[in-house]
Amino acid sequence: MYDFWVFVHLGGLLLFVAGHGTSATAGMKLRHERDPARMMALLDASASARSATYAGMGLLAVGGVAAAFAGHWWSAGWLWTSIVVFVLMAGVLVALAIPYYRRLRAAITGAGGADMQEIDRLGASPVPVAILVVGLAGLAFILWLMVFKPF
Repeated sequence: MYDFWVFVHLGGLLLFVAGHGTSATAGMKLRHERDPARMMALLDASASARSATYAGMGLLAVGGVAAAFAGHWWSAGWLWTSIVVFVLMAGVLVALAIPYYRRLRAAITGAGGADMQEIDRLGASPVPVAILVVGLAGLAFILWLMVFKPF
């Protein structure tokens, strides 16, 4: 049964990464785009990937918890470290992404039309790069913990 739950966990990871990959690609493309209509299309594509991201996160959690029980891993340090890293990473990413993309969407759809100065300012922001770096580094570290189980 352990292998089945690891399979579910990894399937959830693939779905989670696919959904987030769409958002990350849109975020990187938005840094160089200044046409409000194209920017809205990218923001909408990113938002449409959320369902895959959340479904993947659910499978990731269910498969991971079940695999931890089936494999008797709850006393392993690498497991708890990976959970803490994932929670901290999620908190940092939410704190960075939500305000940034809300401000960008508001600048594009403002009552008086697109606020091009604000769009330029947000487009030059390092926030999307920080989101990408934190996400990739966190996932790479968690992957290392789960493959090598160092402690």
